[in-house]
Amino acid sequence: MKRRTFLGAWSAIGLGSMSGCIGGGDETATSPSGNSPNGGESTQETIEEIKTEEPALELRDTHIEQETVEYGDEFTISATLANVGRKPIRANNLNSAPEFAVNYAESDRVFDKNSQRDAGDIELDSNTITTITLGPFDAAVSGTWNVEAGRYIDFIREGAETTFDVQPRRLSTGQSVPLLHGVSMTVERIHLLDSFFAEYVPRRADLSNAVGLETAPEGTLFVVPELRIRNDGLDFLDVGSIPQEYRLGTSQFTVAPADPYHPSEQTDQRGFRLPGKPLKEASLNRGETGTARLLRTVDIAQWDELVLEFDKWENTGPPEARVEISDSAYPVFELVEFVSPDRWEDRPQRFGAVVENVGTAPGTFRGIVQYQGFDTEAFVDPRLGNELERVVKPGETVEVTTEYDLESGVRYRLQPFDETIRL
Repeated sequence: MKRRTFLGAWSAIGLGSMSGCIGGGDETATSPSGNSPNGGESTQETIEEIKTEEPALELRDTHIEQETVEYGDEFTISATLANVGRKPIRANNLNSAPEFAVNYAESDRVFDKNSQRDAGDIELDSNTITTITLGPFDAAVSGTWNVEAGRYIDFIREGAETTFDVQPRRLSTGQSVPLLHGVSMTVERIHLLDSFFAEYVPRRADLSNAVGLETAPEGTLFVVPELRIRNDGLDFLDVGSIPQEYRLGTSQFTVAPADPYHPSEQTDQRGFRLPGKPLKEASLNRGETGTARLLRTVDIAQWDELVLEFDKWENTGPPEARVEISDSAYPVFELVEFVSPDRWEDRPQRFGAVVENVGTAPGTFRGIVQYQGFDTEAFVDPRLGNELERVVKPGETVEVTTEYDLESGVRYRLQPFDETIRL
């Protein structure tokens, strides 16, 4: 009987264990001696060969029961074993619980569950075969893993031990992925912005909060992944630069093909009007959920290639999770008119913009009107509450304004369009 036919007849994959006779005169195995009586490279002997007087297990085959294993999955292993000893294996024998190991193959780095073990539970007469199910095991990181025979297995057929790959988990926004034990992440949304507001306290006598406008460098967009992190497993979770066993690190999160954004040294990122805290400032007690963000820039021509990757451990194979942008649209704002009075008057007057969204998605237009008087060397950002902000649908034109009551001779500049007037 051919091996494939034999295993098909006796296998009970996923159904616990099964036993049967090792019959079939044409089932062959390679002799450990490697010598052939006919002068060939190896001697072929029937599988009925008794290799020892005592009960002894030979591993014939292992394979992963799932067709595909992704990071974060649980998986089981089927192992086919034969008793090639003259005596039966009973529950009180050591080899009635043969051991198997699932070991990470790509790195010597030690991490939680990089080596996992399980043992079978069998009773097997001489000259019989069984298939058992082991696990579940945890797909702790992506990359290559080995299934290896452990204690109480006396013989291993060539090719019986298995190598398999754990694939990165491919996610859409809104889907959860484990990060650490009991800690998970969901990418709520990946924001694409041409600008955003930054609140701060100016270095002037009035100390009133001001609002500036951070504008993406020419030809780029801001990329802001919004992450929701849940801590159900650790007494306390924080995020630093480098990951540790009980801490996340910003180096574990990559947004490709984006680049880091480096604001001016005078800008306090805690005042950025963006969703969540900067990732490095995130901290959560057990049972808490928080929102954190990353901030990058991407070339406009490459924005639809964006992917956020999470690496559980550096230098240990492919990333564990990959989140791609599923929405292929974003807003684009064009200036129709700089709204300003024809002449200066001694009363509050309107300033602002008429803008059109010529993009393919709704979005929020953000702008400010700065001013420069006789007593200021540079343009001054407006006080908080005077920013221009309005949601605009694709193809829609809107007007959004604020009021200033300043002296004559003041210059005004509309950002992000860099349009100026003097009254």
